[in-house]
Amino acid sequence: MQIYMDSTNQENWRKIINRCDPAGLIAMGAPRGEYDMEIAEVIEAAQSCKSIDDLASAIHQIFFDTFGDITHDDFEKYRRSAEEAWTLLKKEDNATGP
Repeated sequence: MQIYMDSTNQENWRKIINRCDPAGLIAMGAPRGEYDMEIAEVIEAAQSCKSIDDLASAIHQIFFDTFGDITHDDFEKYRRSAEEAWTLLKKEDNATGP
């Protein structure tokens, strides 16, 4: 799956990941672009994910690799982010056609 990035799509991904706030940095007042490097990695990984669970695992692993054990929270929050992102991906897929 090819993901096309524009400023709107980038902002949508940012909102999804910031709601999850894997390392708790947004809650502590970090700028909304704090996770942009990790978001880029998530977007890259998402292109080869075959399911919501694949994407949830990828999101969790990327944040664990960057921030370590502080991201060990409830896996369900990663799954919720993956569900939102998956919906975004499917919308984009339908918009770009076959």
